Amino acid sequence: MNKLSWLIYLMQVSENLSIGAMIFLIIGTVGATLAGLFCFLNSVFDDKREGWDTWVQIMTRAGAWILLVLFIVATMLPSRQTLTLIAASEIGEKLTNSDGVKSVVDPGLDLLKAWIRRETERLSAPK
Repeated sequence: MNKLSWLIYLMQVSENLSIGAMIFLIIGTVGATLAGLFCFLNSVFDDKREGWDTWVQIMTRAGAWILLVLFIVATMLPSRQTLTLIAASEIGEKLTNSDGVKSVVDPGLDLLKAWIRRETERLSAPK
């Protein structure tokens, strides 16, 4: 991938990170609140079922890992538009490096430089 492709990809990832962080914060806050409420109610009613604490710990860890994996996937996968822009950037780089395009662009650049020089002289001339 060329530099422009990486820039396009990183712009998409940075946008996704801000959105993902907000969602992660909301889900984490709701999850922590529910877990705290659950633990409080469990201690108030003194519910001592066998194996219950182990099951809660396993589900908490599994939920945390699932949330982490989903966060990484959601932030690192580029959108369809980003993939199209990256592909266009790659095609553009290949075209500009081809000999056929250089034979057209090089004389065009000389003409453009000459035109800029003439216009600069015309505009800087006293009226």
